[in-house]
Amino acid sequence: MGGTPTIVAIVVTVTVTWVFSWYFFTKGRTTKALGWTPLRITRIVTRPVSDVAKGLALTWNTKRLDTPYIVKLRIKNVGSREIIAPRPDSVRSDYIEPLIIEFDKSKCYEVAISDTFNTALKTPRAIMFEPPAARITVPMPTLNMAAWVDVEIIADGEPEFPRLRCHLEGQTAVIRPVPVRYRQRTRSVALIASGAGLFLAILGFGLLGLYTYSANGAGYWPPALLTIGISLAVLAALVYGGAWLWDLQDWNNVKSVAPELFEQKRSKTKVKPPRTDRSLERPQP
Repeated sequence: MGGTPTIVAIVVTVTVTWVFSWYFFTKGRTTKALGWTPLRITRIVTRPVSDVAKGLALTWNTKRLDTPYIVKLRIKNVGSREIIAPRPDSVRSDYIEPLIIEFDKSKCYEVAISDTFNTALKTPRAIMFEPPAARITVPMPTLNMAAWVDVEIIADGEPEFPRLRCHLEGQTAVIRPVPVRYRQRTRSVALIASGAGLFLAILGFGLLGLYTYSANGAGYWPPALLTIGISLAVLAALVYGGAWLWDLQDWNNVKSVAPELFEQKRSKTKVKPPRTDRSLERPQP
């Protein structure tokens, strides 16, 4: 009687171990990836300067500005390995194509890296562009795992969030919008703890079935392993669910800050109804 639960426990243990091992193996293949978060747009003036007064002028290095504003973005390493920037003493670099920022209805005058996390870059660091352009290239620093840099852009025109493009060596995903706090590490740790908890619970269940009908009984270890495993799996599931809900809330905040970015994606995937061929319609008498 005690052998059946043991066989079931062994089969389930092998299956769970294989599934979790394969998950983390495939997850580790995404080694290099960038994400960006639209933080905010700050208007310097509420309406065009030329509409306020004829003699009033707002300039940037002697160039007249009409409706200047500041865009703040966050560029983050969402992969599992560092992204190495080009250096004078080394030819190695993971940036095959640098970070390219493109505006549709504005021109960029200046870019400043205002803040950083987990990267050896002194801030603030300003980059000026002569002449101002709608498409600019920003040199990026080396980004460790989970590192980020805040980029502030001074632009003139209709306020908008730009499009970003960057190509990395060995990347498996293009740069994409991500929440402000991307809790990928927390969810990965929760999955590992959940797998360990399931393993202990199944091991305790197998030992319990194996020694239940023995002369000395099952003892304390099988029920203890079963209890610890179930508790650890449930706690890890709660942590994973909480991190997922926080990420979802941050993701909704990103959508509220820049709804036009996601409206464009929906419009591209929208299927239009078929048009009626009027040549086949017959006039009614």
